[in-house]
Amino acid sequence: MAPHLAEAFGFTEDDLINNRSLRLSPAQERVHSGTVVRRRVVYAVVGLVGLAVAAALAYPAVTDGVDGNLGLVAGAVAAAVLGLLFLSGLSERPSQEVWLAEGAATLVRRTDEDGDHQLLVTHHLVIGEDEWQVSAEQLEALTQDDRYRVYHGGMGRRILSIERVGPPAEPPG
Repeated sequence: MAPHLAEAFGFTEDDLINNRSLRLSPAQERVHSGTVVRRRVVYAVVGLVGLAVAAALAYPAVTDGVDGNLGLVAGAVAAAVLGLLFLSGLSERPSQEVWLAEGAATLVRRTDEDGDHQLLVTHHLVIGEDEWQVSAEQLEALTQDDRYRVYHGGMGRRILSIERVGPPAEPPG
């Protein structure tokens, strides 16, 4: 295990050992579980607010009749549907799978500019068809064209651990 990669990407040797078997380490499972709980709280709050808005919008149509309140009825139906969609997210079971990408690293810095003003610089690691946004420190820990094995998954396909597996491939011939 390369300590500079572990430090930059925030994983331990135990994480890497488990990820090599395409499973989360116990520590990664705890983080994943906490993320799932926070996500479910957001789903519940937004879902309940949506249903409350639907009830508030529907109340005048129920008490005064639908005539003249079609906009409110449509708003109530839309809020109810959105509320129910968010509440349905409570039963979602986010994947705990670990995926593997391996290949030569392409390191990319993207700058969004507006005239003379630099707005945002983002850093990306690209391996084959896979791409992750990483921090500047993480990008600096990598070497262009070296071969890496990236274990990723969990919420947002984040990088769980990474290891260098070799120098750039020799050109044929």
